[in-house]
Amino acid sequence: METVGLFSRTGFIAERTLMFRIVLPSEIREGFEPGQYVHIEWESPEITDEKGNGRDFSIASTPEEWPVLSFATRLTDSAFKANLERAPDRTPVKVSGPYGEFTLPSGMGTRKWNQPVVFIAGGIGITPFRSILRHYLGKYSSVPFFLFTTNRNVRSIPFLEELREMSKNNKNLFLEQIVSQPEPDLPHDLETGILTPDRMFEAIGERAKNGDYYIAGTPSLVSSFTTALHGARLFPEQIHSDPFFGYI
Repeated sequence: METVGLFSRTGFIAERTLMFRIVLPSEIREGFEPGQYVHIEWESPEITDEKGNGRDFSIASTPEEWPVLSFATRLTDSAFKANLERAPDRTPVKVSGPYGEFTLPSGMGTRKWNQPVVFIAGGIGITPFRSILRHYLGKYSSVPFFLFTTNRNVRSIPFLEELREMSKNNKNLFLEQIVSQPEPDLPHDLETGILTPDRMFEAIGERAKNGDYYIAGTPSLVSSFTTALHGARLFPEQIHSDPFFGYI
């Protein structure tokens, strides 16, 4: 798919974290699989720099919302992100895709309770998991999903309330949200510390070796968890990664 859609801002969902959407032409029927991404490029940007006018973004919405695609991003000082803050609603943008294989494995309908699906999200790496969980969590109610998120502080957690509600309403979702900076009066459902592979394995328990693992975040987070999973002698096809190369 290569087309032109109309951009608009949805609002801030965390500290310096903007959600926006693109409405595609209604005649496009291609759709996407939760976990995939698209390439977005400004047609006539007000501000430019050497980093270019285009970026790849994981889709945060679900196929049911098509032809509307939603995204979330940390804002930086790049020209691309400045245009996200300043461009008028209904600004045309080029969209191509969808791309990627960061999607659920086949056979989900016959998956058993001892075969968990595990998501590890660093910061804005939560976006593909939001799409996957919103689309599949209720459909596969017999499959255990584990979601581990790590952020700097409470203010920087994207989709905080939405994830809480998702966990409350779906007994097959185990949610552990961790912040690295100690804070006074931390909400009881959040934890302070560092998300490590050992911490993750302890939470999953004896089912860990039967799981499929999806890791999205900074290259360092992806590398550390991928190394640990290989060290635990998981098969390569059980490990799926989506490194976010620079918040540009």
